[in-house]
Amino acid sequence: MIEQTAVGRPSHAFLVIRIFLPLAFGYMLSYLLRTLNATLAPDLIRDFDLSASELGLLTSVYFLAFGVMQIPLGMAIDRFGARRVQACNLLVSAVGAVMFATAMSTEMLMVGRALVGAGVAVSLMAGFATMALWLPARQLPMAYGLLMAFGGVGAVLAGSPAEWANAWVGWRALFFGLALCFLAGAAAIFVLMPNRHPHQGSPESASELLRGLKEIYRSWTFWRVVPMAVLTCGTGFALQSLWTARWLAEVAGLERPAVAFHMSVMALGLLAGSVACGPMAAAGRRLGLSLARLVGLLAFIYLAVLTVLAAGYTAMALPLWTMIGFLMNPLSLSYAVLTTNFPSHLAGRVQTGINVMVILGSFVIQTVVGWLIDFWATDDGAFQATHAYGIALAFLIVPGLLATIWYWMRVDALQLEQK
Repeated sequence: MIEQTAVGRPSHAFLVIRIFLPLAFGYMLSYLLRTLNATLAPDLIRDFDLSASELGLLTSVYFLAFGVMQIPLGMAIDRFGARRVQACNLLVSAVGAVMFATAMSTEMLMVGRALVGAGVAVSLMAGFATMALWLPARQLPMAYGLLMAFGGVGAVLAGSPAEWANAWVGWRALFFGLALCFLAGAAAIFVLMPNRHPHQGSPESASELLRGLKEIYRSWTFWRVVPMAVLTCGTGFALQSLWTARWLAEVAGLERPAVAFHMSVMALGLLAGSVACGPMAAAGRRLGLSLARLVGLLAFIYLAVLTVLAAGYTAMALPLWTMIGFLMNPLSLSYAVLTTNFPSHLAGRVQTGINVMVILGSFVIQTVVGWLIDFWATDDGAFQATHAYGIALAFLIVPGLLATIWYWMRVDALQLEQK
């Protein structure tokens, strides 16, 4: 039964306990697993004798499986509701975590990580789509930011806390524990969440779902936003989940505990940026700055910080990478910009439509960065590492700048409708 306020809207307690927290816990686990390989990389390299390109491929199969599942799961959310879809997905991730924990070969590691990625594929998008149904558009930046803050918590846990747990029980036992967390998350979603909004209407047929998907992918609005999202959000995901830690070790020359500390502080930046999404959007409105313009400005700032890192400037590694973390989730407000430019019944497909591009972009970025590093870093010298990582980051910055200019050319057409 849905608890309502005097004006007929669901109560805050209902929204927080039965909708927000179950979805947020699943997203926290999603982000924890996304970034955990950065902390465990030395152990995986040692136990499975991995090169940089092999490590990049192993880590990026999470994004490949994650991306491939976006469209079918987005359609499933619009057809069957987030409760059923997300609860079943987390069970798949539990199986993947067990397989990763028991892996005796690189191939089995990849299958386990792919299953984890497939299972958490719509953890954030299920939350975004559900929020779009239950909340007015003016409250979405705050709600999205708070949901993404739980991803920041997962990223924090993947740093020093995961390093401590790994030293205590080992990475295999750690993954068994994560499998139990996935089971608990699935149970919480299945027990607590309502399956559909009471005024959502009857589910669409398969042909209607496909027509809606075609409408999204034929829209110029969609293709104005997506390239910038891929080359900012997608780049951030690829770096934080692996290559930031390797840059800190190989370019900045930090020892493993210092790398874990820097990753945790970067994750705190991610958390702070998530919490700041709502206040930043509100401040922008007061200044007459639309959400679409705010996101575009943040993209330029993000690329400027990445340029400094590409130059191999290690003296301020901690604040620079923390700034990258801080900007990642405010940049994800491009999802809110895009969603409110389409009818609400397309919410699940719009969210997963953009996310499939961002996540598959992360897969390509993470893999190609590994290839570039292997190609340019011909020995263990500091100059060669700095050179290799600089080229790899430049490979991301130049198209990112072009995509942001493309977005900015029609930014005033991307107004967030205030419903």
